[in-house]
Amino acid sequence: MDTWTSASVRIPRQLLADSTYPKPMEETQFEIYSQVIRLNDDTVHRSQSQLQILECVNAIAQALDNWVHSLPTHLRNTPQNMRDFADRGLGRSFVALHLGYYHNSQLLYYQFLHQSISGPAHHELAYIYATRCKDHAAELSNLLWTSNSTSGLEYYLAINGHCLVIASSVHLHTLLFEIDENRISVAKSMLGQNFEMLLQLQKYWPSLEFTISRLRAFHCACQASMHATFDMDRWMLHFLQEWASPVSDGFSEAEGFPSFATPESACFDYASDLQSVSGLDILQTFLWNG
Repeated sequence: MDTWTSASVRIPRQLLADSTYPKPMEETQFEIYSQVIRLNDDTVHRSQSQLQILECVNAIAQALDNWVHSLPTHLRNTPQNMRDFADRGLGRSFVALHLGYYHNSQLLYYQFLHQSISGPAHHELAYIYATRCKDHAAELSNLLWTSNSTSGLEYYLAINGHCLVIASSVHLHTLLFEIDENRISVAKSMLGQNFEMLLQLQKYWPSLEFTISRLRAFHCACQASMHATFDMDRWMLHFLQEWASPVSDGFSEAEGFPSFATPESACFDYASDLQSVSGLDILQTFLWNG
């Protein structure tokens, strides 16, 4: 938690024990999240060349692939394994294991959503990575939908709201730029399911009103400029990583990056109506109103 929480608010790790002190578990695999955070930060602040960024992406991707491929058969994400763990009362731990993998992966490849539609440079590789981002966002959405619609497997952590918001923004990219009608239909379905889950989560975590408002702000930004919204800039970095603070739906002309919204933002009016309607109703409003 120190690795994940410290990285997400961009402060140094706080628990720095003697390296020779025995730890209760091996922690190297938990460092991948902080590597993804640093990668996106380097991308925004141009502290590395494009070639260095791609090399870093490849290295982290390889680490993630090695991890998932090294899982023993009984720990892989299959319906049967999920049922087996659920029967043993360990279903939520199984879901958490794979949720982290999908979320790390969608964050790793997110910057390529913009690159895949913005120009010829690295276009083929950008398209491959953008597709991976969409695949992982879909896996994340489906994993949580299966979990939360199965008795005994409900996984109602507040942080899941943030993961769903990021995945939903990926699905929104599909709606805006995809031409394949089947993929568009699937993305709409997953968006509806994600809203249903956000509504359910909000019953346990009222603060998710704040999280949902961030997705509304993202939608507003897409309405202003759908191409620019997915660019990996300071606004996007804040949206992806700093889930404990709001984002604006506008951009500062003077400084070129968004001024962050206050709790009085109009986006909260949108979120306050969520408890009285269904996820699909909200999806309809989300996509076509404004």
